[in-house]
Amino acid sequence: MNALQTALWTLVFDAQGYLYTASGDKNILRWNMRSYESTPLIKTEAMVNSLSINSKNGVMAAGLANGEVLLLKILDTGVTTTGKVSGVNPVTKVKFNTAGSMLAIGKEDGSIVLWDVASSEISQSLTGHRAMVSDLRFSPDDLFLLSASYDGTSMFWNMKSINERQVVLRITVVGCFRQASTPMVVISLQRTHSAACAIFHSTWNSIQPISAVR
Repeated sequence: MNALQTALWTLVFDAQGYLYTASGDKNILRWNMRSYESTPLIKTEAMVNSLSINSKNGVMAAGLANGEVLLLKILDTGVTTTGKVSGVNPVTKVKFNTAGSMLAIGKEDGSIVLWDVASSEISQSLTGHRAMVSDLRFSPDDLFLLSASYDGTSMFWNMKSINERQVVLRITVVGCFRQASTPMVVISLQRTHSAACAIFHSTWNSIQPISAVR
């Protein structure tokens, strides 16, 4: 796996086990994890900061530094562009929900927009973070959205009552990971001169820290 010529910015696996990467050269590559060979799929106009794949329809969202989100249909022979979500503020994170019906888009200014797949329109804008959105995760039932930001907070959004949010942490959150089989959320934290990892047990009604390690 030596096809990357510049820094790797984002990566994601699809349901078939292929790996997709985007790096500083603006190329999106697909990797065969058996042969470790890469196939160039598309070169974008701006840097790709985040990738997410809709497991329901095989569409990949690519969040760009120019504020746009490209929607790419994954084919055996490559990708084809099926649409675009326009914007001005740089996109820092994209994430499809479990059902594949919604795409959450995090921005550099801390805002989050929810894009409806069926209507191809933005259905909601979320405000609360004061700095770049670093990560987004939906709960398994899509009823909640967890957002992380460099403003020092992580927020827990109720998707049924979108104005309801719970501030989980007040420390710089680099990213979060949800384990599919258990109600666990692992959140990476960044401190001034150290790093930590906090593990949260969640019923997706509330999140409480149960341990943290340096």
